[in-house]
Amino acid sequence: MKSVIAATACCLFMSMSVWGQTTFDAIKLFDETWNLVESHFLDPGLKGLDSAAIRAQARSELARVKDKEEAVRIVNSYLARLETSHTRLYCDQDPQYFELLDIFAQGPSETSIRARFEGELPSYVGILATLEGDLVVDVVPGGPAAQANLIPGDRVLGISDSEKGPFEPFHPIRSLQGKADQELYMEVQSGLVIGSRKIRPSLIQPHAAFLRSITDSAETVEMEGYRLGYLRVTSYASQDFHDALLELLAGPLSQTQGLVLDLRGGWGGASLEYLETFQPLPILEMTARDQVASRFLSGRWNRPVVMVVDERSRSGKELLAYAFQKQRLGLLVGSRTAGAVSAGSVYLLPDGCALYLAVARVAVNGHELEGRGVTPDIVLTEPTLPSGDPSVKEQALRLLLEEVKKVTFR
Repeated sequence: MKSVIAATACCLFMSMSVWGQTTFDAIKLFDETWNLVESHFLDPGLKGLDSAAIRAQARSELARVKDKEEAVRIVNSYLARLETSHTRLYCDQDPQYFELLDIFAQGPSETSIRARFEGELPSYVGILATLEGDLVVDVVPGGPAAQANLIPGDRVLGISDSEKGPFEPFHPIRSLQGKADQELYMEVQSGLVIGSRKIRPSLIQPHAAFLRSITDSAETVEMEGYRLGYLRVTSYASQDFHDALLELLAGPLSQTQGLVLDLRGGWGGASLEYLETFQPLPILEMTARDQVASRFLSGRWNRPVVMVVDERSRSGKELLAYAFQKQRLGLLVGSRTAGAVSAGSVYLLPDGCALYLAVARVAVNGHELEGRGVTPDIVLTEPTLPSGDPSVKEQALRLLLEEVKKVTFR
């Protein structure tokens, strides 16, 4: 797998008898997490932290904690003191736990990760939306949430088997367990309107779902007589995803005159060589005896590109955005990226948990993006309420139209 993440992938596998235990021990979870930090974190000095003091404080705070999600929150509060990306504890009450392990299951850690899932690739019942509390911050194209017309900015107030409720608080894992392909109802606030929304969660195999989402996102948009292409890559953590992009550019989007490439949110992992797709080459022109000219585009794309990023564009996507901007391959628009560019490894821990840990610094042409991010050429923001204001996607398409108009061919 061609990925910055996968390049350093490793995995510490605990036996089923350990991580499958029925008694949850919060202190043990912290100790095993912090042991790995001390042994493998990219800075042996732990950013100047007093490791012994942190151990004592964390053990005291976790002594009476029996709830795993609360323990994970506390452990992550200590990991956050390292002020480094790719450093977080994930557990099986979080969809990103399954997505992260699935990324690493595409590489050398496949056998040990599959052992956690009875020999299968990681999967979970979900809706392919990212929530912060009750706020929807991302929706994967083509997934159950997208089919239910959920959009970023909506608030999920509850979930029920009945359209009229009663609605229980929504949890992205517990609320959906055992309910794949069942018709459920969400109470959703969209702008100032609160209503019931039908949704059908599905069994999500992350790699397959993210691969489908690229095709589901692809659109040809007609604007002022021009044909503009749009597609979104939610996860770039596999060569498969770039191959899918190339197939769309050669197929359904081949007759478009420009492309909006949306890299907002999701997972990174992209390889810098993917930018070869958008390297401009000379346009060949042949003029026949009757003075009729024919133009031929060289290269895989060689048409205007607008790349969209935001504060949730991370890791390999940030490397792409930085190089795209520096090489002037097109306009970079949106909001400043996450500044989360370290190389991470995953370590399996007891109780269905996994530590994602930064183990190496990353620089491109000597420039580190960690903690800095990439500032776009043009800042675009979403409207604060659903209204007639253009979305970031619509604004990006309008900017692409202006770039397309500058070229000499139609």
